[in-house]
Amino acid sequence: ACMVAANGQHGISAASGSTVSNCTAHGNGTGGAGDGIVFTGFCHIFDNNCADNGGAGIRATGGENHIESNSCTSNAGGGFVLDGGFNLLVRNRATLNPGNFIDNGIGNRVGTITGTPVGAGAWNNFSY
Repeated sequence: ACMVAANGQHGISAASGSTVSNCTAHGNGTGGAGDGIVFTGFCHIFDNNCADNGGAGIRATGGENHIESNSCTSNAGGGFVLDGGFNLLVRNRATLNPGNFIDNGIGNRVGTITGTPVGAGAWNNFSY
């Protein structure tokens, strides 16, 4: 439950096995590649808000992460970026990113991405 803003690099950089929840990462890495929240593997990332970061809003560099109920808006490097594999990404919201959901890994489990809540399931991600 913290606020990180206007850092020259990443807002939050979490090591393996970390939990990041109820945080806001805003305006980090402006003009560079700083992500709002970046983490390795076996992490639980939930209920965060990432906006206007120079890199991705939320980036998984490793695998076996659980990423749920986050919001990413207007991040220069994409909303949610999965560079690692075997991550679970559900119930997230992304808007105004150059790519709202970018899956570069293998074996990732991503809830259906939809633009409307009409008919959406409990595990859907929203891109609008």
